[in-house]
Amino acid sequence: MARPRRSAWLAVLLICCLIGVWSFVSKGHAAKERDEARARAALVSYLDLVRGRNWMKACAMQDDSSRDSDCEAFLSSGPRLVTFDVGSARSTSWNTEGTFITFPVSLIYAGGGHEFIELKVGSKAGGHADTVVDGPSLHTLERPYDG
Repeated sequence: MARPRRSAWLAVLLICCLIGVWSFVSKGHAAKERDEARARAALVSYLDLVRGRNWMKACAMQDDSSRDSDCEAFLSSGPRLVTFDVGSARSTSWNTEGTFITFPVSLIYAGGGHEFIELKVGSKAGGHADTVVDGPSLHTLERPYDG
């Protein structure tokens, strides 16, 4: 009779392990979706500021590593940004500074010009605000945005 009892305990142990793994995976997936939604919202806010020509606030949202001394000059150069479309998150990377999520972005300018680029949003560790990695090297046009 010891054998059926051992099998029952093994079955219970296996079920508990499966529940634990499922819980761990589902929490990780929910956290990833939350991070992507927050990063996408930050990117949309940033592009809304660029489209609305609020250069100072847009520059404040840029990641420190992407800022250069002429952030406002860069954002205000080129044709005016008329509309944009942010796609679903394409990739996610992590390092000691935080999580970086890359999104495909379609930009349409006054006069009909357009470009497709990828912009990264950094969800910084330590509760700092999300930031956007943007600058001349990321654009296919020489000087995008509004002039």
